[in-house]
Amino acid sequence: MQKSDLKGIYFKELQNGDVSWYIKCRLNGNPTTVKIGNKKKDKIKTAQEAYKFYYAHKSDSQQEKDDIEEIERIEQVKENLPIEQSDKKIYTLNDLALLYFDRRKSKVRRKLREKNTHLKNEEQLESLPLLKIKLKGVQKEIYQYNKYVKNSKIGNMAVDKITMTELDEFLYEDLGESFLTEKSKFNIMSYLKTVVNSAITHLIVDIKNPFVQKVKNPRKQRERVLSPEEIKLLLDTAKTHNTNVYMPIYLAVLTAGRVNTILNIRKKDINLQEKTIYLNNIKASKQYKLALNDKSVAWFSKILVDYENDEYLVRSVRPHLKQTKNFTQMMTMPKKVYEIMDELFNQGLDKQNNQDRDFVVNFHSIRRSVATNLARQGTSLYDVMVFLNHSSIEQTMKYLNMTSTNLGNEHNKLMSKIFVEY
Repeated sequence: MQKSDLKGIYFKELQNGDVSWYIKCRLNGNPTTVKIGNKKKDKIKTAQEAYKFYYAHKSDSQQEKDDIEEIERIEQVKENLPIEQSDKKIYTLNDLALLYFDRRKSKVRRKLREKNTHLKNEEQLESLPLLKIKLKGVQKEIYQYNKYVKNSKIGNMAVDKITMTELDEFLYEDLGESFLTEKSKFNIMSYLKTVVNSAITHLIVDIKNPFVQKVKNPRKQRERVLSPEEIKLLLDTAKTHNTNVYMPIYLAVLTAGRVNTILNIRKKDINLQEKTIYLNNIKASKQYKLALNDKSVAWFSKILVDYENDEYLVRSVRPHLKQTKNFTQMMTMPKKVYEIMDELFNQGLDKQNNQDRDFVVNFHSIRRSVATNLARQGTSLYDVMVFLNHSSIEQTMKYLNMTSTNLGNEHNKLMSKIFVEY
């Protein structure tokens, strides 16, 4: 094989005059060389075309198999993609979005496969709860795209023909008539920019990205922060219901974990001897560890007796969903959790009103409230950053609802106020 003018792409000249193209990549974490296609059969003439062909035609041999129906739909679109014009392929925004979301889903599967090499087959990978959560995020973007962009004028335009005029029409007419918030508009415009950037990066198109940022990120912050007394009231109220209502709130107060972090905690993640709990930062795809206080260790020692080692702490109360050695993870919080929050804190607030929404208490409010109260009582911002598993102090500072910060004390000081009776 010979090196091409594009890094990672190689070719081999055959005796029959044909040319085979290859790419060096990683499968299951191991470096390997995968055949892309041939000059005659696949019409691949250059390294750039080989690169594009590889990312547009994923095969089972690359172990990046997507849902069969989605593959068929993508392949059908690909067949109709090229509009030949002076040897230049023209793509609509919808075409690029389809390829982008396909790559996103493939990348999610690849990353999880590399981190879970103990899984022996695709069936085990597909049953991985983390995969479902990650793909759920992609599906949300696909849903938004289909709802607000797919049938619009710019969605069906050749991407190199989109101008500022079309962007203004889309932003102020299409999105304007949808009564979206400024934040929602910002999010849509951001991933449209990402869709085109991805196509440019993968050499599918050679254009200047038309999606310059026309909507500023409002960076609005939830104004409502629960006091230690209100957090204790929330715990007391939840405790009057079943364990499956109390457990997620208890875990959220104890760890300040996000929804998906709480839903992913299993019994085996808690080490009572070392007084630690392992948490999954789903957003950043990494695991981190926190220390447990003595009261929580004592409580877990009693409650975890009824759990199997692989069982999720937030579990379904429906018996048919609990199967031996195949514990079904809940993908959303129990509705009763949100009903309790509405009864305690959201009376008189209209969740559809943008002004009221900043004061609504939701499950994420627990995370922000615990962190803010820690900082208010004197915990250093660095310790709060570690506790939240943030990547920087700046991220933590933007996150906290505070007018001033006194630094100095520790996590147990706040926990002792809340967990007096637990």
